[in-house]
Amino acid sequence: MFRIGCLFFAFTSLVFGDWVVEENKALTLSSKHNLPILAVFLVKEGCCWSDQLKTELLQKPEFIKEVSQEMVLWQVFLKQEKEIRDKYQVQECPLILLLDPKGREFARLSFIPLDHKLLKELLISLIDDFSNVCSLIDADFEEEEWQRIYQKASHLSTSCFKEEILQKGLKKEKGCFFHLEKYAQLLQEKGSHPYVLEFKKKILIRDKIHRLGANVRLASIEFHDRDRKGRSFDKTIEPLLEYLQKAAFAEPQYRWEIELLLGQFLYKKNQLEKAREYLLLAYEHAPDSFKLQLQEICQLEDLEK
Repeated sequence: MFRIGCLFFAFTSLVFGDWVVEENKALTLSSKHNLPILAVFLVKEGCCWSDQLKTELLQKPEFIKEVSQEMVLWQVFLKQEKEIRDKYQVQECPLILLLDPKGREFARLSFIPLDHKLLKELLISLIDDFSNVCSLIDADFEEEEWQRIYQKASHLSTSCFKEEILQKGLKKEKGCFFHLEKYAQLLQEKGSHPYVLEFKKKILIRDKIHRLGANVRLASIEFHDRDRKGRSFDKTIEPLLEYLQKAAFAEPQYRWEIELLLGQFLYKKNQLEKAREYLLLAYEHAPDSFKLQLQEICQLEDLEK
């Protein structure tokens, strides 16, 4: 189990000034100053993406100055470091990993923005998420707070935090957020197994008075699962249509979300007339606070013509 207790990265004014190329040096600096490691894996020659990243970002003095104040910079060239590549499971490049002072990965970036300010903001956000999760993982259970740190843990590449939070949530929550997350996981892994169907029934019992939106979340989960698995068009939209036919009357405050999903999916499939119908219904049934946002997302002015 990946555990580090209550780790808080202490951002300091210390500037290391440049990249280090030795793993031991990066780990030593990280441990000494309690800073995360920014590990960048590159191909030294013959990779246009590595060359572009080096020249347009990594070698820029402003990038080095800003980022080296808050993390140890470690640059690795893959052709020379097969053992390191295998250790950190690097299968493509360029690649960025964020590591704790013991060299354990907690975030992985395969898409790397070349704007140094955007990259810095993204890295700091991931480091903050990691520190927050570490500081709260052993705290007493408070439902809304644990939902929040679960979302933060979902941004990390280390799955054990997310799983630990999920298991505690399943045992202690009064609502159904964590049960719905578990259902999505089971559905992806086991499909329509009897155990999965029984788990779904338990969720519906938890929301038998229709205050938690379990039906709408289940319909959305099943729709996205079928879409990812490449099911036929009719099978994919079946959970959405079933919701509108059966459950929407019991929880009308949520029906616009399903109409929006259905309209967007139909639009992607080039069924424009039907898409227009559902998008306009979503706009009609949505709370006033969402109408402007929906108008922008769905371009309803164009659809109404």
